[in-house]
Amino acid sequence: MATPFSDVFDYFLSNITDYSLLELHNVELEENMKSWLMGAIVNYPNPKSDLFNFDSIDNKFNIDISQGEKIILGKLMAIEYINPFILDETLLKQSLNSKDYRSYSPAKQLETLQKIKNELSNDVSLMISRQSYSVNNIKEWFGKKE
Repeated sequence: MATPFSDVFDYFLSNITDYSLLELHNVELEENMKSWLMGAIVNYPNPKSDLFNFDSIDNKFNIDISQGEKIILGKLMAIEYINPFILDETLLKQSLNSKDYRSYSPAKQLETLQKIKNELSNDVSLMISRQSYSVNNIKEWFGKKE
């Protein structure tokens, strides 16, 4: 069976609260989410499934991916979504002196965005390590069949 991208998109959308995305046309929103998904796939270390086996025209994976992989991809998409905001805030802070920056932007915004990204990254790392150290994987490593 195939897994539609929309399954992963649902997990991504559950990780963020950006109501400005609702203002986007469905086609534009889907294109953005596909872009974030592609970044998430590239940044997913050692997935169990071949995540590069997808059909970008029909917006689906050509394979069945697990719930765990969908959740991890959703969190990785959230990281991809946050990255431009962090880069934008970093460049803004560098181009203005500290007094100007404080008057144009909340002082903690960049720090908060980086904290959110770090928390998401930690969640993903924990989920991936739990996935890779499952009982079935350990049995496979030692050559034991169920």
